Amino acid sequence: MRKFILLLSMSFLCLSIHAQKTTLVLHKVAGKLPYGFYGYPPSDEDISPLVIPDSLHLKYYNYYFTYLAPIEENFRKVRQGAMTFDDFQLRLKRSGAKKNADTALLNKLILKYPSTKIHIISGVDKNNNKVFLIDSNLDNNISKDEIFMFSAADVDSIKKHKDYYVKNKIITFKQKAPDGSIRELNIRITPIPYFTSYENESKTQTSFGFVQDEYWTGTTRIYNQDLIIYAIPRGTVNELGDMRFNIKCDTVVNKIPIDIKDEWTNGKFSLEIDTLNTLNDGTIKLFLTHQSPPKKHNDTTFSMRIKNVKTGELDSLGSLLHKGKYILVDYWGTWCAPCIAQLPDLKSINAKFSDKINLASIAYDFDINKVKAFEENNGMAWPSYFIDRTANQKLVKYLKVLAYPTYRLYNDRGKLLFEGNSEQLKNIIEKIAKIN
Repeated sequence: MRKFILLLSMSFLCLSIHAQKTTLVLHKVAGKLPYGFYGYPPSDEDISPLVIPDSLHLKYYNYYFTYLAPIEENFRKVRQGAMTFDDFQLRLKRSGAKKNADTALLNKLILKYPSTKIHIISGVDKNNNKVFLIDSNLDNNISKDEIFMFSAADVDSIKKHKDYYVKNKIITFKQKAPDGSIRELNIRITPIPYFTSYENESKTQTSFGFVQDEYWTGTTRIYNQDLIIYAIPRGTVNELGDMRFNIKCDTVVNKIPIDIKDEWTNGKFSLEIDTLNTLNDGTIKLFLTHQSPPKKHNDTTFSMRIKNVKTGELDSLGSLLHKGKYILVDYWGTWCAPCIAQLPDLKSINAKFSDKINLASIAYDFDINKVKAFEENNGMAWPSYFIDRTANQKLVKYLKVLAYPTYRLYNDRGKLLFEGNSEQLKNIIEKIAKIN
């Protein structure tokens, strides 16, 4: 009898650590995101059906346009023979999507919704206010509530990352299908350019970007803990169901972005989003795999061999270890406006704390020569590395770098001490300042 009880107990123990599955439905919410995400930069346009009211008195302006669903528009070109499927897949990859397009879904969408060009005029008035005329209801006309203005002081404040969600304007694009159904895309327009340099002053002053401002969320309970899960599409490719996720629970680990098949671990259990389905009513169904005790997960940053920007050679980040200094790793890109805005702070860290810390920047970018030129022109004198954005997306995914900039502070043995973004860099600086 004792033997039977012992075997039964061992069987129960084995079952308790086996993976279990949970289904969760997320509902769409329009409003402040749990984290920001830049959308596609608008494209130049020579002409526009929009008319500028005489009362605006713009010093200069430029015409721009974008699409409600850019990947959908590119697939429409494939169907029309204006783009090869290989070019379509390349554009999809460069947009940040992590998987191939669901062509069956895209076929349904392009049949249901006509091509949708969103017309925009961006200008600067005589008082240096930044003015936008945005055709949000897609009728090729501008109404009074489709004129948005940022004062020069507002633009300067947003550049310094103050009141980011307060000052940026919320816009809801609405498209009506022939069958009467309506789809919406909620964004915040930001007067901060998507890129950092342009060919002339007019283009520099009128350039801008979008931050998508909608997400899906739901709550589940796993191992007696309430988990809030957020999902946000990458850029504006929501028609692909290509999401990234945030998980929030009442542990010391608060907001961790993860992907499909990425493992999220706290002290009590491991969690993986196994699959997702986008449903017809706009909800998202997640299939979660979880287990307790959690799997072991080790940081592999210092086992990587990646290209040194300054020398072009493959280097191991392990060479930064055991130098008696802390290590601050900066993940960034020349395309990332918030990353560029933080350069003065990084320079300050390097100048003030070089006796305590080794700073290393890792650019996730398209062209190593462009990164090298940018670093030389902007005085980035510390060690720097390059990950090819077109060829090594799996590497960045494996490192769980899903927001830019990302800063990670390690001790000299490679133990992660702190992780944050541009808004948390001051906290990192304070921690460094307290290091003896």
